[in-house]
Amino acid sequence: MVVLYFVYLLFAFNDAYSTATASVGEHAVITNSPLFNKMHDDYYIGDLKAKNVMIEYSSLTCPHCAHYHASLFTQILEKYIKTGKMLYIYRPFPLDTQSLDAAALSLCIGHESHELYFKTIDILYKNQLSWIFGDYKKKMISILEFNNIPKSRIEHCKSSDLFKRRVVKQSFQGKQELKIEYTPYLILNGVPLKSDISLEVIEKLIK
Repeated sequence: MVVLYFVYLLFAFNDAYSTATASVGEHAVITNSPLFNKMHDDYYIGDLKAKNVMIEYSSLTCPHCAHYHASLFTQILEKYIKTGKMLYIYRPFPLDTQSLDAAALSLCIGHESHELYFKTIDILYKNQLSWIFGDYKKKMISILEFNNIPKSRIEHCKSSDLFKRRVVKQSFQGKQELKIEYTPYLILNGVPLKSDISLEVIEKLIK
């Protein structure tokens, strides 16, 4: 299944880094896809009762995603998530072999703790250029251990085929139902956000 996924990646994600600009008024009308809402197996942070829900599809090897997490996401975290105003859902959308393996490892590590999951992906984004080339698996594990991710979890998750299949299924659904063609792909309260997103744009959609 994973091999077939790489064939799918070749054709489905060839324009993954293309961008499109749009004002809030130009956002496409939402569909009835359940992916616009919290799914039972989603990893999230924030209050489940929050009025606002943001969903992110990202690749751990995507430079735009790393920049987003180092900039706008930190503002969203402080202003909306930590204050109980927003539930934030992260769904992996790998663009290559490295990001698929990293996504599966992260999901496995954070399976019992969403807080640990977000800590793991934060570390991988911050150190992106230090692990994505060469022997990326060894580098990735070394970076996570150095940043105090429990060694027991890392060892347990080195072979994470179950989570790899989960990533494949989830990202395929995103591509097919939401027509995702770039990352990070953000959805706020059912509204897909295009590129050049700012805190000001988000504030217009906050309830």
